[in-house]
Amino acid sequence: MWINHHLKTAGVKRVVTNFGSDLMDGEVLTHVLHQVDPENCSLAPLDIADLENRAETILENADKTGCRKFVNASDIVQGNARMNLAFVATIFSKFPNIGDTNKELALENELQKLREENQKLNQVNSELTGSLNNLKQQLDDTKTSHNNLEESLNDVKQQLDDTKTSHDNLKVSLNDVKQQLDDTLNAHSKLKEDHDQLQRDYIDVNEQRDNLEQEKDKLSNPVSHKECEEALAKANAEIELLKARILELENLLQSQTTPINPPPTSKTLNVIIRQGWLSKESGRATIALPKISFSLIRRASVSSGIGKQFQRRWFILKGEFLSYYKDPSNVSKPNGAIYLRSARVFELTKEASLVKTQQQSEFAFELTTDEENRTYVIYASSFDDRRAWTEAIKQVKATHFTLYGKPPK
Repeated sequence: MWINHHLKTAGVKRVVTNFGSDLMDGEVLTHVLHQVDPENCSLAPLDIADLENRAETILENADKTGCRKFVNASDIVQGNARMNLAFVATIFSKFPNIGDTNKELALENELQKLREENQKLNQVNSELTGSLNNLKQQLDDTKTSHNNLEESLNDVKQQLDDTKTSHDNLKVSLNDVKQQLDDTLNAHSKLKEDHDQLQRDYIDVNEQRDNLEQEKDKLSNPVSHKECEEALAKANAEIELLKARILELENLLQSQTTPINPPPTSKTLNVIIRQGWLSKESGRATIALPKISFSLIRRASVSSGIGKQFQRRWFILKGEFLSYYKDPSNVSKPNGAIYLRSARVFELTKEASLVKTQQQSEFAFELTTDEENRTYVIYASSFDDRRAWTEAIKQVKATHFTLYGKPPK
């Protein structure tokens, strides 16, 4: 029986056989309530001698557990079996377990603690799992970084080898530049001599022009006056040519003080700098400028001939050559080429153009080469086109030819 089991567990040597007289003294009820709820129901009622007061205290304890129903203190003291049965049934319905209630509570508390500890361990395990995954990811990242570093190291080694090769090439280029510098100094001296000679020629021409002016004043007949005017125009054209050549030599002299460009490579020699249509006069031998005299001018004015013929050609400026072709769609083999290493380029005035070709043009320029001992007169389509071609040729000479008249090594 439930109530007797709790009495036996509590160590009380009593057996309940009825719910009347066996419960009248309150001792059984006190022990049973203490067994099922020791925190709220103590054994203090047993110390009360008055049975009425003891029964009231028992009901107060029962009220703490929520089991005070149907019965009052007088029902307990008078042994009202029905009321006591209902009261015991209420306690049973609230605490139906049989056994050592204190141990069960202790085990339940221990179990709850174990559950809490297990929850904490699960949380720690989850955190450790996350940390382990992070460590694995970091390890993978470290391996990847290590592989990347190895690749970078190999690249650096390759760059070091390339740098060593470039250093050796630079040494060779430096020796070439030193040799070019010596040759440039020699060329500089020659250019100075040419410049001085042109200055002297320029002074002589000015003197001859002054003489022509004096001769002009002396002439009175119209025919002689016309001849003098033509001779004077030719002299002015020659002066303009001399001015242009002096300026070209001064530019060449000034370029000797600038850093020497490295020797041209096959890559730079194959780059097309400029191309387009130009009109070319056939080349003629270059001659030294003669001293102008009045009689020579008279002979030139009388024997002036028909203007020269010009051919329209497709010109390509590439590397060290200015090549020309009949057809721009077929440039595999040029009709001719002008080697630019020692070539000198001048823009011609209208007067100079008339002297050179017996044709007057504002857009002509002249190329004179030492290797071929030839002079080429070329017509452009406009002033800007002529300037673009002459500047491009000068740029090629400044880029590819650091020495005057000597091929690079």
